Amino acid sequence: MIIPTNCQTCGIVVIRAIEPFRLEELLEGAKQAAENAGLKAVFGNPVLLDFRKASLHDYTADDFRRIFRQRMEFTSQHTEVPYAMVAGSDVDFGMLRMYGAYAEIAGLRSAENSLVTKSYNDAIVWVRAKAGCPQPESCREIDI
Repeated sequence: MIIPTNCQTCGIVVIRAIEPFRLEELLEGAKQAAENAGLKAVFGNPVLLDFRKASLHDYTADDFRRIFRQRMEFTSQHTEVPYAMVAGSDVDFGMLRMYGAYAEIAGLRSAENSLVTKSYNDAIVWVRAKAGCPQPESCREIDI
């Protein structure tokens, strides 16, 4: 399950993954949002993915490659917006680093605009700074 949160001032999109979670939900959510708001609205905003309450232990490199192939079929748009991911464990941290490397190899994102960390506070400070947002910023959760 994913729960999107929108930081009003800078348009930062915070997505919290919680169990039960499927990797495909990320792409499904992006497709649905793009249908409603357009590609630029979905892939043009800074993003923070919070995986602290979801496990990535069961996913393999092939699962991530499959998601990237599907993402490329949906849109091959390269994005330079900040993209931070927060891991809940050392294993998830490694999986997210691999995810980031695949994004770079696929040409979807550059290393200087990506962050993987185990600290939510570090991630939100980083993504706000990269997006040029004032610190701190209030966020509100949006139910879907």
